[in-house]
Formats: sequence, C-alpha cells, structure tokens
Amino acid sequence: MKIQPTGLALIISVYPCLMAIGCDTSEPRGRYNPTTIIMVRHAEKATGSTDPPLATEGRKRAKELVFMLEDVPLDAIYSTSFKRTLETAQAVSDDKGLDTVVYDADVPLDLFSEILETYPGGSVLIIGHSNSIPAMANLLADSKDFSLCGTYDHMLVASVFKIGKAKVTTLKYRQAVSR
Repeated sequence: MKIQPTGLALIISVYPCLMAIGCDTSEPRGRYNPTTIIMVRHAEKATGSTDPPLATEGRKRAKELVFMLEDVPLDAIYSTSFKRTLETAQAVSDDKGLDTVVYDADVPLDLFSEILETYPGGSVLIIGHSNSIPAMANLLADSKDFSLCGTYDHMLVASVFKIGKAKVTTLKYRQAVSR
C-alpha cells in the first residue's frame, strides 16, 4: 500500500504524539513534541563514475519524494556532498524553498545534536546512502534493526526526544508515474 502525501503529513504530525506519553500539542513547539527526522537514501544513480549524478529513474524518484513530502512542513534539508544525494535533495529544496545543508555522514552524532538543538519539535529531511541511513536510524533508536539492503524506496521516519530513545517507522514510496 502506497501512502499518499496527505497521509504521510498526518503520520508525521500525529505519530510523535502517539509515541509520547503525555504529549500536549497546546504546548510550544519543541517543549514536549519530538523532532521528526525523515531519512531517505539518495535516488537511483547513473553508472560509470565515482561520484555519479542521478539516473533518469533517480530523477523520477526524486520527484516522487517531492510529491510524498508536499504536505510535510520541513525546517531543514541535509545531504552528503555527493552528486546523487545533492540532486535528490535539490528536488525537495526547490519545492520547499530551503537550502540544502551538507553534512558529514561519518559523524552522525554531531549532525543529530545540531538538528535537535536547532529544530526542536521540527521536521528535518536527511538524504544519505545505503550504509549511512540505516546506521543513523540504529543510532537514533539504539537498535540494530534497520537496513535498506540496496533499496531506494524506503523512508525512515524517526520521532526523536533524545538520541538513543527514538521511535523509527519504515515507510515505502515508489517511483513517480505519469500524473
């Protein structure tokens, strides 16, 4: 079952409160509301380069990501410095009117500390890689359960009050089709 964008926005806005005991949405943003971190692997890449751009299929998938996030209010977008992640992020950045912030995937703890301090109670998108995104989800949830196994269609949504105590949900989104 594919979740439509409006449904995704509902999940992202309601899920954190369902996970939080005593969540009071009348309180100021961030005080009792978790930060939502949406993590996806870059879209399909072209071949033949050490830093390939997106393939045609990847550009279509990046547009699908825009569609999936159209009703989700994002505060920031983070990407590694590779062409494929930056191009995936650019599609969403253009749609949301946000700049993409480049991060170092080798120090996710620094990234999460920055996000939780800068965007408490907000929503942030992270574009990464097949190895870094599951590692980040596992760090946030203090788990070993998350793996993307080479797929491009997974979206991990973390509801984070504290690093190591997050609730992470795995969603799928498909490649764009003609609309």
